[in-house]
Amino acid sequence: MNGVIERVIENWLTSANERSYQLSFCQLLAAEGEAVVYVSSHGPLEQGKDVISVNKSGRVRAYQLKCGDFNLADWRKHKGEITDLIELPIQHPGVTASRNPECFLVTNGDIKDPAIKAITAANVAWKKRKYPSLQTISKGNLLSRFLSVHGSYLPKELADFTLFLELLLADGYGPFDKEKAAKMLESVLPVAASSKLKTSELKRAIASSVLLIGYVLQNAYQVRNHWAIFEGWTLVGSYLLGIASKHDLPDNAWSESLAICEMGAEGALHDLCAECQSAQTLVQGHPFTDGHFYHARVTILVGLLAALDLYLRLKRPQEERPAYVVNFVREWRFKMKTWGESASPYFVLAALASDANCEALAAEQIVLNTLGTIVQVNGSRNQGFGLPSPYYSAEESLGFAYGLKERPSESFAGSSYTAHPLIDFLTRRWRRQALRALWHRIARMTMQSFEPGSDLNWFRWRVKDDGVLNSRLLGSPQSWSELLQSANSLNVNVLPKRLADRPAFAIFFSLVYPHRFARELLFLIESAIRATG
Repeated sequence: MNGVIERVIENWLTSANERSYQLSFCQLLAAEGEAVVYVSSHGPLEQGKDVISVNKSGRVRAYQLKCGDFNLADWRKHKGEITDLIELPIQHPGVTASRNPECFLVTNGDIKDPAIKAITAANVAWKKRKYPSLQTISKGNLLSRFLSVHGSYLPKELADFTLFLELLLADGYGPFDKEKAAKMLESVLPVAASSKLKTSELKRAIASSVLLIGYVLQNAYQVRNHWAIFEGWTLVGSYLLGIASKHDLPDNAWSESLAICEMGAEGALHDLCAECQSAQTLVQGHPFTDGHFYHARVTILVGLLAALDLYLRLKRPQEERPAYVVNFVREWRFKMKTWGESASPYFVLAALASDANCEALAAEQIVLNTLGTIVQVNGSRNQGFGLPSPYYSAEESLGFAYGLKERPSESFAGSSYTAHPLIDFLTRRWRRQALRALWHRIARMTMQSFEPGSDLNWFRWRVKDDGVLNSRLLGSPQSWSELLQSANSLNVNVLPKRLADRPAFAIFFSLVYPHRFARELLFLIESAIRATG
Protein backbone atom coordinates (compact mmCIF):
# COMPACT_ATOMS: atom_id res chain seq x y z
CA MET A 1 0.00 0.00 0.00
CA ASN A 2 3.04 2.28 0.38
CA GLY A 3 3.20 2.93 -3.36
CA VAL A 4 -0.47 3.92 -3.38
CA ILE A 5 -0.01 6.35 -0.49
CA GLU A 6 3.02 7.85 -2.22
CA ARG A 7 0.90 8.41 -5.32
CA VAL A 8 -1.91 9.93 -3.23
CA ILE A 9 0.48 12.39 -1.56
CA GLU A 10 2.04 13.25 -4.92
CA ASN A 11 -1.40 13.98 -6.40
CA TRP A 12 -2.22 16.17 -3.39
CA LEU A 13 1.04 18.05 -3.72
CA THR A 14 0.75 18.74 -7.43
CA SER A 15 -2.88 19.90 -7.22
CA ALA A 16 -2.58 21.99 -4.06
CA ASN A 17 -2.60 25.77 -4.22
CA GLU A 18 -0.31 28.04 -2.21
CA ARG A 19 -2.68 28.41 0.70
CA SER A 20 -3.52 24.72 0.98
CA TYR A 21 0.09 23.50 1.19
CA GLN A 22 1.62 26.41 3.12
CA LEU A 23 0.83 25.05 6.59
CA SER A 24 1.79 21.51 5.58
CA PHE A 25 5.13 22.91 4.43
CA CYS A 26 5.50 24.61 7.83
CA GLN A 27 4.86 21.27 9.56
CA LEU A 28 7.48 19.70 7.30
CA LEU A 29 10.04 22.29 8.41
CA ALA A 30 9.10 21.83 12.07
CA ALA A 31 9.44 18.04 11.76
CA GLU A 32 12.91 18.53 10.28
CA GLY A 33 13.99 20.63 13.25
CA GLU A 34 13.40 24.16 12.03
CA ALA A 35 11.59 26.63 14.28
CA VAL A 36 8.93 28.41 12.23
CA VAL A 37 8.71 32.01 13.48
CA TYR A 38 6.56 33.64 10.80
CA VAL A 39 3.90 32.56 8.34
CA SER A 40 2.57 35.12 5.89
CA SER A 41 -1.12 35.95 5.64
CA HIS A 42 -0.37 36.99 2.04
CA GLY A 43 -0.90 40.65 2.78
CA PRO A 44 0.99 43.67 1.41
CA LEU A 45 3.65 43.60 4.17
CA GLU A 46 5.09 40.12 3.59
CA GLN A 47 8.13 41.52 1.67
CA GLY A 48 8.55 38.37 -0.40
CA LYS A 49 8.75 36.06 2.60
CA ASP A 50 5.91 33.56 3.01
CA VAL A 51 7.65 31.59 5.77
CA ILE A 52 10.57 32.46 8.04
CA SER A 53 12.30 29.83 10.15
CA VAL A 54 15.48 29.23 12.14
CA ASN A 55 17.32 25.97 11.54
CA LYS A 56 19.09 23.79 14.10
CA SER A 57 22.35 25.73 13.78
CA GLY A 58 20.61 29.08 14.30
CA ARG A 59 20.68 30.15 10.64
CA VAL A 60 17.67 32.18 9.51
CA ARG A 61 15.82 30.88 6.46
CA ALA A 62 13.23 32.67 4.33
CA TYR A 63 10.90 30.89 1.91
CA GLN A 64 8.69 32.09 -0.89
CA LEU A 65 6.03 29.60 -1.97
CA LYS A 66 4.67 29.27 -5.49
CA CYS A 67 2.30 26.86 -7.16
CA GLY A 68 2.79 24.69 -10.25
CA ASP A 69 5.60 24.53 -12.77
CA PHE A 70 7.88 27.56 -12.65
CA ASN A 71 9.07 28.77 -16.05
CA LEU A 72 10.69 31.89 -17.47
CA ALA A 73 7.38 33.76 -17.65
CA ASP A 74 6.81 33.04 -13.95
CA TRP A 75 10.32 34.27 -13.16
CA ARG A 76 9.61 37.56 -14.90
CA LYS A 77 6.18 37.84 -13.28
CA HIS A 78 7.47 37.27 -9.76
CA LYS A 79 10.91 38.88 -10.07
CA GLY A 80 9.88 41.78 -7.83
CA GLU A 81 8.75 39.49 -5.00
CA ILE A 82 11.89 37.36 -5.32
CA THR A 83 14.07 40.46 -5.25
CA ASP A 84 12.32 41.49 -2.01
CA LEU A 85 12.99 37.99 -0.65
CA ILE A 86 16.72 38.35 -1.32
CA GLU A 87 17.39 42.03 -0.74
CA LEU A 88 15.02 43.25 1.96
CA PRO A 89 16.27 42.50 5.49
CA ILE A 90 14.10 40.37 7.75
CA GLN A 91 12.30 42.47 10.30
CA HIS A 92 10.63 40.18 12.79
CA PRO A 93 10.84 40.06 16.59
CA GLY A 94 11.35 36.31 16.49
CA VAL A 95 14.71 36.49 14.71
CA THR A 96 17.90 38.45 15.05
CA ALA A 97 18.37 40.95 12.23
CA SER A 98 20.22 39.20 9.44
CA ARG A 99 21.37 40.56 6.10
CA ASN A 100 22.26 37.13 4.78
CA PRO A 101 19.55 34.59 5.51
CA GLU A 102 19.24 31.48 3.40
CA CYS A 103 16.56 32.20 0.79
CA PHE A 104 14.46 29.58 -0.98
CA LEU A 105 11.99 29.59 -3.84
CA VAL A 106 9.59 26.68 -3.25
CA THR A 107 7.13 25.28 -5.76
CA ASN A 108 5.02 22.13 -5.85
CA GLY A 109 5.79 21.78 -9.56
CA ASP A 110 9.01 21.61 -11.56
CA ILE A 111 11.37 24.50 -12.20
CA LYS A 112 12.01 24.61 -15.95
CA ASP A 113 15.46 25.03 -17.51
CA PRO A 114 14.96 28.63 -18.75
CA ALA A 115 13.95 29.67 -15.23
CA ILE A 116 16.94 27.83 -13.76
CA LYS A 117 19.27 29.76 -16.10
CA ALA A 118 17.63 33.06 -15.11
CA ILE A 119 18.04 32.19 -11.41
CA THR A 120 21.69 31.26 -11.97
CA ALA A 121 22.37 34.59 -13.67
CA ALA A 122 20.56 36.51 -10.93
CA ASN A 123 22.57 34.68 -8.27
CA VAL A 124 25.81 35.85 -9.89
CA ALA A 125 24.60 39.46 -9.71
CA TRP A 126 23.41 39.08 -6.11
CA LYS A 127 26.73 37.53 -5.07
CA LYS A 128 28.64 40.54 -6.44
CA ARG A 129 26.42 42.80 -4.32
CA LYS A 130 26.98 40.55 -1.26
CA TYR A 131 23.41 39.27 -1.14
CA PRO A 132 22.55 35.60 -0.51
CA SER A 133 21.86 33.29 -3.42
CA LEU A 134 18.40 32.02 -4.25
CA GLN A 135 18.06 28.28 -3.62
CA THR A 136 15.22 26.23 -5.06
CA ILE A 137 12.96 23.45 -3.79
CA SER A 138 10.64 21.73 -6.24
CA LYS A 139 8.14 18.87 -6.38
CA GLY A 140 10.54 15.91 -6.24
CA ASN A 141 12.39 17.22 -3.22
CA LEU A 142 9.16 18.13 -1.41
CA LEU A 143 7.57 14.74 -2.06
CA SER A 144 10.50 12.76 -0.68
CA ARG A 145 10.66 14.99 2.38
CA PHE A 146 6.92 14.69 3.08
CA LEU A 147 7.11 10.89 2.82
CA SER A 148 10.14 10.84 5.11
CA VAL A 149 8.26 12.80 7.79
CA HIS A 150 5.37 10.31 7.81
CA GLY A 151 7.59 7.27 8.28
CA SER A 152 5.35 4.43 9.45
CA TYR A 153 2.65 6.77 10.76
CA LEU A 154 0.17 6.45 7.93
CA PRO A 155 -3.17 4.61 7.66
CA LYS A 156 -2.17 0.94 7.36
CA GLU A 157 -5.33 -1.13 7.54
CA LEU A 158 -7.56 -1.21 4.46
CA ALA A 159 -10.51 0.30 6.37
CA ASP A 160 -8.35 3.17 7.65
CA PHE A 161 -6.88 3.81 4.21
CA THR A 162 -10.37 3.77 2.68
CA LEU A 163 -11.45 6.33 5.27
CA PHE A 164 -8.48 8.52 4.34
CA LEU A 165 -9.41 8.33 0.66
CA GLU A 166 -13.06 9.18 1.36
CA LEU A 167 -11.99 12.32 3.21
CA LEU A 168 -9.44 13.18 0.54
CA LEU A 169 -11.94 12.80 -2.32
CA ALA A 170 -14.79 14.73 -0.68
CA ASP A 171 -15.77 17.72 -2.81
CA GLY A 172 -15.04 20.18 0.00
CA TYR A 173 -18.45 21.88 -0.02
CA GLY A 174 -20.06 20.05 2.88
CA PRO A 175 -19.46 20.28 6.63
CA PHE A 176 -16.18 18.75 7.75
CA ASP A 177 -16.74 15.10 8.64
CA LYS A 178 -15.31 15.12 12.15
CA GLU A 179 -16.39 11.54 12.84
CA LYS A 180 -14.38 10.14 9.93
CA ALA A 181 -11.45 12.49 10.45
CA ALA A 182 -11.21 11.49 14.12
CA LYS A 183 -11.16 7.80 13.16
CA MET A 184 -8.39 8.51 10.65
CA LEU A 185 -6.34 10.40 13.24
CA GLU A 186 -6.80 7.60 15.76
CA SER A 187 -5.46 5.13 13.20
CA VAL A 188 -2.21 7.11 13.10
CA LEU A 189 -1.80 8.56 16.58
CA PRO A 190 -0.92 6.24 19.50
CA VAL A 191 -4.16 6.85 21.43
CA ALA A 192 -4.28 3.29 22.77
CA ALA A 193 -0.56 2.67 23.28
CA SER A 194 0.08 1.10 26.68
CA SER A 195 3.88 1.05 26.52
CA LYS A 196 6.02 4.16 26.73
CA LEU A 197 7.04 5.44 23.31
CA LYS A 198 10.11 7.46 22.43
CA THR A 199 9.55 11.20 22.18
CA SER A 200 11.01 11.15 18.65
CA GLU A 201 8.39 8.60 17.55
CA LEU A 202 5.57 10.60 19.11
CA LYS A 203 6.80 13.75 17.36
CA ARG A 204 6.73 11.90 14.06
CA ALA A 205 3.19 10.64 14.71
CA ILE A 206 2.08 14.19 15.55
CA ALA A 207 3.70 15.63 12.42
CA SER A 208 2.12 12.91 10.29
CA SER A 209 -1.36 13.63 11.67
CA VAL A 210 -1.03 17.35 10.91
CA LEU A 211 0.07 16.59 7.36
CA LEU A 212 -2.83 14.18 6.86
CA ILE A 213 -5.36 16.85 7.84
CA GLY A 214 -3.62 19.24 5.47
CA TYR A 215 -4.14 16.72 2.69
CA VAL A 216 -7.84 16.10 3.36
CA LEU A 217 -8.59 19.83 3.65
CA GLN A 218 -7.26 20.51 0.16
CA ASN A 219 -10.66 20.56 -1.56
CA ALA A 220 -12.12 22.73 1.21
CA TYR A 221 -9.34 25.22 0.46
CA GLN A 222 -10.09 25.01 -3.25
CA VAL A 223 -13.78 25.90 -2.77
CA ARG A 224 -13.11 28.31 0.14
CA ASN A 225 -15.11 26.35 2.70
CA HIS A 226 -13.68 28.26 5.65
CA TRP A 227 -15.89 26.57 8.26
CA ALA A 228 -14.61 23.12 7.27
CA ILE A 229 -11.02 24.37 7.30
CA PHE A 230 -11.51 25.86 10.77
CA GLU A 231 -12.99 22.64 12.13
CA GLY A 232 -10.32 20.43 10.55
CA TRP A 233 -7.39 22.33 12.04
CA THR A 234 -9.09 22.64 15.43
CA LEU A 235 -9.85 18.90 15.50
CA VAL A 236 -6.26 17.85 14.84
CA GLY A 237 -4.97 20.48 17.28
CA SER A 238 -7.24 18.99 19.94
CA TYR A 239 -5.90 15.51 19.25
CA LEU A 240 -2.35 16.82 19.65
CA LEU A 241 -3.28 18.10 23.11
CA GLY A 242 -4.73 14.68 23.88
CA ILE A 243 -1.58 12.83 22.83
CA ALA A 244 0.60 15.31 24.72
CA SER A 245 -1.54 14.72 27.82
CA LYS A 246 -1.54 10.93 27.56
CA HIS A 247 2.23 10.64 27.06
CA ASP A 248 3.16 13.67 29.19
CA LEU A 249 5.21 15.10 26.35
CA PRO A 250 7.44 18.15 26.85
CA ASP A 251 6.13 21.27 25.15
CA ASN A 252 8.90 21.35 22.56
CA ALA A 253 7.71 18.00 21.21
CA TRP A 254 4.28 19.24 20.11
CA SER A 255 3.73 22.97 20.74
CA GLU A 256 4.99 24.04 17.31
CA SER A 257 2.60 21.62 15.59
CA LEU A 258 -0.25 22.98 17.72
CA ALA A 259 0.75 26.53 16.73
CA ILE A 260 0.49 25.50 13.06
CA CYS A 261 -3.00 24.09 13.68
CA GLU A 262 -4.03 27.31 15.43
CA MET A 263 -2.68 29.33 12.50
CA GLY A 264 -4.80 27.25 10.16
CA ALA A 265 -7.96 27.71 12.25
CA GLU A 266 -7.39 31.43 12.80
CA GLY A 267 -6.55 31.97 9.12
CA ALA A 268 -9.81 30.29 8.13
CA LEU A 269 -11.76 32.71 10.35
CA HIS A 270 -9.94 35.71 8.88
CA ASP A 271 -10.79 34.45 5.40
CA LEU A 272 -14.40 33.94 6.47
CA CYS A 273 -14.51 37.48 7.82
CA ALA A 274 -13.22 38.82 4.50
CA GLU A 275 -15.80 36.80 2.56
CA CYS A 276 -18.67 38.03 4.75
CA GLN A 277 -17.45 41.59 4.33
CA SER A 278 -17.50 41.32 0.54
CA ALA A 279 -20.80 39.41 0.32
CA GLN A 280 -24.01 41.29 -0.43
CA THR A 281 -26.18 38.66 1.25
CA LEU A 282 -25.83 35.61 3.48
CA VAL A 283 -28.14 33.54 1.25
CA GLN A 284 -26.63 30.46 -0.38
CA GLY A 285 -28.15 28.56 -3.27
CA HIS A 286 -31.77 29.19 -4.26
CA PRO A 287 -33.44 31.82 -2.04
CA PHE A 288 -36.77 29.94 -1.96
CA THR A 289 -35.25 26.79 -0.48
CA ASP A 290 -32.51 28.40 1.57
CA GLY A 291 -35.00 29.70 4.13
CA HIS A 292 -34.95 26.36 5.96
CA PHE A 293 -31.22 26.70 6.61
CA TYR A 294 -30.64 30.45 6.52
CA HIS A 295 -30.90 31.14 10.25
CA ALA A 296 -28.70 28.17 11.12
CA ARG A 297 -26.07 29.62 8.78
CA VAL A 298 -26.41 32.99 10.50
CA THR A 299 -25.89 31.26 13.86
CA ILE A 300 -22.72 29.58 12.62
CA LEU A 301 -21.33 32.75 11.07
CA VAL A 302 -22.00 34.90 14.13
CA GLY A 303 -20.48 32.28 16.43
CA LEU A 304 -17.38 31.86 14.27
CA LEU A 305 -16.70 35.59 13.95
CA ALA A 306 -17.36 36.06 17.67
CA ALA A 307 -14.80 33.29 18.29
CA LEU A 308 -12.28 35.22 16.17
CA ASP A 309 -12.90 38.40 18.17
CA LEU A 310 -12.49 36.61 21.51
CA TYR A 311 -9.47 34.59 20.35
CA LEU A 312 -7.62 37.72 19.25
CA ARG A 313 -8.57 39.43 22.49
CA LEU A 314 -6.84 36.66 24.45
CA LYS A 315 -4.03 35.77 22.06
CA ARG A 316 -2.85 39.22 21.02
CA PRO A 317 -4.53 41.74 23.34
CA GLN A 318 -2.32 44.62 22.18
CA GLU A 319 -3.40 44.30 18.54
CA GLU A 320 -6.41 46.06 17.11
CA ARG A 321 -9.18 43.62 16.26
CA PRO A 322 -11.14 43.83 12.98
CA ALA A 323 -13.94 46.37 13.47
CA TYR A 324 -16.06 44.47 10.95
CA VAL A 325 -16.30 41.50 13.32
CA VAL A 326 -17.80 43.58 16.11
CA ASN A 327 -20.31 45.16 13.72
CA PHE A 328 -21.25 41.81 12.17
CA VAL A 329 -21.99 40.24 15.56
CA ARG A 330 -24.01 43.32 16.57
CA GLU A 331 -26.04 43.26 13.35
CA TRP A 332 -26.84 39.55 13.22
CA ARG A 333 -26.84 38.24 16.81
CA PHE A 334 -30.63 38.44 17.22
CA LYS A 335 -31.25 36.67 13.92
CA MET A 336 -29.60 33.51 15.22
CA LYS A 337 -31.79 30.45 15.73
CA THR A 338 -31.01 27.14 17.35
CA TRP A 339 -31.14 23.77 15.61
CA GLY A 340 -30.29 21.81 18.74
CA GLU A 341 -27.98 21.92 21.72
CA SER A 342 -24.84 21.78 19.57
CA ALA A 343 -25.73 25.41 18.70
CA SER A 344 -25.40 26.58 22.31
CA PRO A 345 -21.65 27.36 22.17
CA TYR A 346 -22.27 29.61 19.14
CA PHE A 347 -24.83 31.63 21.11
CA VAL A 348 -22.59 31.82 24.16
CA LEU A 349 -19.59 33.07 22.18
CA ALA A 350 -21.80 35.70 20.52
CA ALA A 351 -22.88 36.75 24.01
CA LEU A 352 -19.31 36.83 25.33
CA ALA A 353 -18.16 38.91 22.37
CA SER A 354 -21.03 41.33 22.94
CA ASP A 355 -20.23 41.50 26.66
CA ALA A 356 -16.54 42.10 25.98
CA ASN A 357 -17.53 44.96 23.68
CA CYS A 358 -19.53 46.70 26.45
CA GLU A 359 -22.96 45.42 25.43
CA ALA A 360 -23.86 43.49 28.56
CA LEU A 361 -27.65 43.69 28.17
CA ALA A 362 -27.48 42.27 24.65
CA ALA A 363 -25.17 39.50 25.87
CA GLU A 364 -27.53 38.51 28.64
CA GLN A 365 -30.53 38.59 26.31
CA ILE A 366 -28.82 36.22 23.86
CA VAL A 367 -28.19 33.67 26.59
CA LEU A 368 -31.62 34.18 28.15
CA ASN A 369 -33.31 33.57 24.78
CA THR A 370 -31.21 30.44 24.22
CA LEU A 371 -31.98 29.06 27.68
CA GLY A 372 -35.65 29.93 27.22
CA THR A 373 -35.79 27.91 24.00
CA ILE A 374 -34.14 24.88 25.62
CA VAL A 375 -36.44 24.84 28.66
CA GLN A 376 -39.52 25.46 26.53
CA VAL A 377 -38.78 22.55 24.20
CA ASN A 378 -37.02 20.17 26.62
CA GLY A 379 -38.62 21.26 29.90
CA SER A 380 -40.96 18.29 30.11
CA ARG A 381 -40.56 14.61 29.30
CA ASN A 382 -43.99 14.69 27.68
CA GLN A 383 -43.02 17.15 24.96
CA GLY A 384 -42.08 14.74 22.20
CA PHE A 385 -38.69 14.56 20.53
CA GLY A 386 -37.09 17.68 22.05
CA LEU A 387 -33.97 19.51 20.94
CA PRO A 388 -31.23 17.11 19.83
CA SER A 389 -28.32 16.82 22.26
CA PRO A 390 -24.92 18.39 21.47
CA TYR A 391 -23.81 15.04 20.05
CA TYR A 392 -25.85 15.83 16.92
CA SER A 393 -24.55 18.35 14.37
CA ALA A 394 -26.48 21.15 12.69
CA GLU A 395 -26.83 19.05 9.54
CA GLU A 396 -28.20 16.05 11.47
CA SER A 397 -30.53 18.13 13.64
CA LEU A 398 -31.99 19.99 10.66
CA GLY A 399 -32.36 16.67 8.89
CA PHE A 400 -34.46 15.37 11.81
CA ALA A 401 -36.58 18.54 11.85
CA TYR A 402 -37.42 18.43 8.13
CA GLY A 403 -37.80 14.69 7.80
CA LEU A 404 -34.65 14.33 5.69
CA LYS A 405 -33.07 11.95 8.20
CA GLU A 406 -34.59 9.22 10.32
CA ARG A 407 -34.86 10.36 13.92
CA PRO A 408 -32.92 8.38 16.53
CA SER A 409 -34.88 6.25 18.94
CA GLU A 410 -33.86 8.33 21.95
CA SER A 411 -35.92 11.28 23.15
CA PHE A 412 -34.21 14.48 24.28
CA ALA A 413 -37.20 15.98 26.09
CA GLY A 414 -36.84 16.33 29.84
CA SER A 415 -33.05 16.80 29.90
CA SER A 416 -30.30 19.13 28.68
CA TYR A 417 -26.53 19.12 28.40
CA THR A 418 -26.05 22.86 27.89
CA ALA A 419 -28.73 24.50 30.06
CA HIS A 420 -26.55 24.43 33.18
CA PRO A 421 -23.66 26.46 31.66
CA LEU A 422 -26.25 29.00 30.44
CA ILE A 423 -27.75 29.20 33.93
CA ASP A 424 -24.24 29.82 35.30
CA PHE A 425 -23.71 32.61 32.77
CA LEU A 426 -26.87 34.41 33.87
CA THR A 427 -26.27 33.73 37.56
CA ARG A 428 -22.82 35.31 37.42
CA ARG A 429 -24.54 38.40 36.03
CA TRP A 430 -27.18 38.43 38.78
CA ARG A 431 -30.15 37.81 36.46
CA ARG A 432 -32.15 36.42 39.35
CA GLN A 433 -35.61 37.53 38.24
CA ALA A 434 -35.13 36.29 34.70
CA LEU A 435 -34.12 32.86 36.00
CA ARG A 436 -37.02 32.85 38.46
CA ALA A 437 -39.45 33.19 35.54
CA LEU A 438 -38.01 30.04 33.93
CA TRP A 439 -37.33 28.03 37.06
CA HIS A 440 -40.51 25.98 37.14
CA ARG A 441 -39.43 24.39 33.85
CA ILE A 442 -35.70 24.32 34.71
CA ALA A 443 -36.39 22.42 37.92
CA ARG A 444 -38.24 19.69 35.98
CA MET A 445 -35.37 19.16 33.57
CA THR A 446 -32.42 16.83 34.21
CA MET A 447 -29.04 18.54 33.88
CA GLN A 448 -26.67 16.15 32.18
CA SER A 449 -22.92 16.25 31.67
CA PHE A 450 -20.36 13.71 30.54
CA GLU A 451 -17.03 13.59 32.33
CA PRO A 452 -14.37 11.74 30.31
CA GLY A 453 -12.25 9.30 32.26
CA SER A 454 -8.88 10.73 31.18
CA ASP A 455 -7.33 13.89 29.77
CA LEU A 456 -6.88 12.15 26.42
CA ASN A 457 -10.57 11.32 26.18
CA TRP A 458 -11.54 14.97 26.56
CA PHE A 459 -10.02 15.46 23.11
CA ARG A 460 -11.25 12.31 21.39
CA TRP A 461 -14.33 12.81 19.26
CA ARG A 462 -16.10 9.76 20.64
CA VAL A 463 -15.41 7.93 23.89
CA LYS A 464 -16.67 4.45 24.72
CA ASP A 465 -16.75 2.94 28.19
CA ASP A 466 -14.44 5.49 29.82
CA GLY A 467 -16.27 8.28 31.57
CA VAL A 468 -19.20 9.14 33.78
CA LEU A 469 -22.57 10.50 32.72
CA ASN A 470 -23.70 12.81 35.49
CA SER A 471 -27.41 13.60 35.88
CA ARG A 472 -28.93 15.93 38.44
CA LEU A 473 -32.00 18.02 39.13
CA LEU A 474 -31.64 21.56 40.44
CA GLY A 475 -33.49 22.57 43.55
CA SER A 476 -37.16 23.50 43.67
CA PRO A 477 -37.13 25.85 45.42
CA GLN A 478 -33.51 26.76 44.77
CA SER A 479 -31.39 28.87 47.11
CA TRP A 480 -30.05 31.90 45.21
CA SER A 481 -26.94 32.09 47.39
CA GLU A 482 -26.14 28.43 46.68
CA LEU A 483 -26.68 28.96 42.95
CA LEU A 484 -24.41 32.01 43.04
CA GLN A 485 -21.75 30.17 45.01
CA SER A 486 -21.83 27.22 42.62
CA ALA A 487 -21.58 29.39 39.48
CA ASN A 488 -18.63 31.39 40.82
CA SER A 489 -16.55 28.61 42.35
CA LEU A 490 -16.27 26.10 39.51
CA ASN A 491 -13.00 24.17 39.48
CA VAL A 492 -11.30 24.41 36.09
CA ASN A 493 -8.80 21.80 37.26
CA VAL A 494 -11.30 19.14 36.16
CA LEU A 495 -10.34 20.17 32.62
CA PRO A 496 -7.16 18.78 31.06
CA LYS A 497 -4.28 21.02 32.13
CA ARG A 498 -3.10 21.56 28.57
CA LEU A 499 -6.55 22.89 27.69
CA ALA A 500 -6.94 24.93 30.88
CA ASP A 501 -3.59 26.58 30.12
CA ARG A 502 -4.84 27.64 26.66
CA PRO A 503 -8.17 29.48 27.04
CA ALA A 504 -7.77 31.04 23.59
CA PHE A 505 -7.68 27.59 21.98
CA ALA A 506 -10.54 26.54 24.29
CA ILE A 507 -12.72 29.05 22.44
CA PHE A 508 -12.21 27.14 19.19
CA PHE A 509 -12.52 23.81 21.00
CA SER A 510 -15.96 24.74 22.38
CA LEU A 511 -17.37 25.20 18.87
CA VAL A 512 -15.84 22.11 17.33
CA TYR A 513 -16.58 19.89 20.36
CA PRO A 514 -20.04 21.09 21.51
CA HIS A 515 -20.51 17.84 23.46
CA ARG A 516 -17.59 18.91 25.68
CA PHE A 517 -19.19 22.29 26.44
CA ALA A 518 -19.02 21.86 30.21
CA ARG A 519 -19.70 24.43 32.92
CA GLU A 520 -16.00 24.53 33.74
CA LEU A 521 -15.04 25.14 30.10
CA LEU A 522 -17.30 28.21 29.91
CA PHE A 523 -15.98 29.42 33.29
CA LEU A 524 -12.40 29.09 32.00
CA ILE A 525 -13.14 31.15 28.89
CA GLU A 526 -15.13 33.78 30.77
CA SER A 527 -12.44 34.19 33.43
CA ALA A 528 -9.72 34.63 30.81
CA ILE A 529 -11.75 37.26 28.94
CA ARG A 530 -12.47 39.19 32.13
CA ALA A 531 -8.77 39.16 33.01
CA THR A 532 -8.03 41.11 29.82
CA GLY A 533 -10.10 44.00 31.18
